[in-house]
Amino acid sequence: MVLWLARNAKPGGRPDDLALRAFADGMPVPEAAVRTAFRVAVDRLMSQAEQSGELAGIGDPQQQAEVLAQRLAATGRLATLVPARIRRLDEAIRDLGVDWSAPQLAALDRGVGMMEPARVADLLTTAVEIIRTGRGAVHNQALGDFFRAVAPSNAANPIASLIEHLDVDDEGLAVQDLDGVLFEGDIRDGLRQLVAGAPLPLLHHAWQSVDQIRAWAHEFCCAAEAEVAARRVGPSVLAWFRASLMPTRMFLISVLKPGRPSPAEHARTAAELLMIRDMLGRLHTVMPGLQWDLLDNPDLMPDCVRAFLVPARL
Repeated sequence: MVLWLARNAKPGGRPDDLALRAFADGMPVPEAAVRTAFRVAVDRLMSQAEQSGELAGIGDPQQQAEVLAQRLAATGRLATLVPARIRRLDEAIRDLGVDWSAPQLAALDRGVGMMEPARVADLLTTAVEIIRTGRGAVHNQALGDFFRAVAPSNAANPIASLIEHLDVDDEGLAVQDLDGVLFEGDIRDGLRQLVAGAPLPLLHHAWQSVDQIRAWAHEFCCAAEAEVAARRVGPSVLAWFRASLMPTRMFLISVLKPGRPSPAEHARTAAELLMIRDMLGRLHTVMPGLQWDLLDNPDLMPDCVRAFLVPARL
């Protein structure tokens, strides 16, 4: 540990970031220091915006969310929903003649061409509300709007349509009704509970999974970009096309942001993976008999994601 610190400790570095890096490298970091570092990483989510003083005198949670969203947009945080690299690849694939709104897809999207795209400001406000209040701010249309916003431009979106219409029929399902699955209250409190109670090997597995997902995403991008450069619609471009209309795209977006993530950002992504894993376990309890084997399809969830998110008991 002393040798590791001699090689890696830098003047002015955050002690919590150093603890996270040491933990990632398998160093014998005290458990309390690891859990504190993860908790501090969660604490830093939106903390500057909330502590700026701009919420003084605003009692309405909706207005508070709007003010926070405006501040986050002004600082560039959360304002870019989809990394430029992904958007460029989407458009390059369109230029090869691939139709993101092919008739076969449009037929599965009951909302295609029927609504105005949600504004980024509205999506940011909803995201802030969900972070601060949990399940109470989650509803089908908001999730559908989000999936449409992060999809390729002007693409038909069967997944968004499915979410938007989950509660249409008599036996429909509203996501707010998933008692015991979605977190109540501030999402950050739920993240703090998870990093405080998760076994250290599971925390380490979550950290490593973020590394693996980032490596997979970069390799996936490079393979599709190489085919685009050769003006060829090959297996990687087709895989990108399929994945871009599935939940897989969310993992691409989460790890392909420009720049190298800080240890705290890496820890928050790991904590978010823990939360998704926990929610899937809760969903299995609330709705037994779901077809978890569908997640074996790599277009729905790549192997490196599924290996962490879907416990063997599912």
